[in-house]
Amino acid sequence: MVGGAPLVVKLVEGTQGIGVVLAETRQAAESVIDAFRGLNAHILVQEYIAEAKGCDIRCLVVGNEVVAAIERCAKAGDFRSNLHRGGVASIATITPVNGISPSKPHRRWGWMWRALIFYAPRAGRWLWK
Repeated sequence: MVGGAPLVVKLVEGTQGIGVVLAETRQAAESVIDAFRGLNAHILVQEYIAEAKGCDIRCLVVGNEVVAAIERCAKAGDFRSNLHRGGVASIATITPVNGISPSKPHRRWGWMWRALIFYAPRAGRWLWK
């Protein structure tokens, strides 16, 4: 199970943070997954990244250039950074100083454009999806 709990279980059809559950234990994750499967829902299971503290950076990459980036942070007491759930957004500046290199995964797969989501560094490297 994706490296074990805690896990984030998401409805694939969900938007705006709806259908996103933080399962803090293996038992909770199995229960949520069973419930979604019982509804014949498509789900995505992801590692919960505690170091992100409810924040992420979203980048729009065109060619090899970041053309836009925002940082989103969850409201107090929530882990979801969605604006519709009370999160806040601010303009993010992407520089070599913060260690984010959106063009690396972009170039690796030959994408013309791509939206990438980065999470807080773990062991000195940013995680992305």
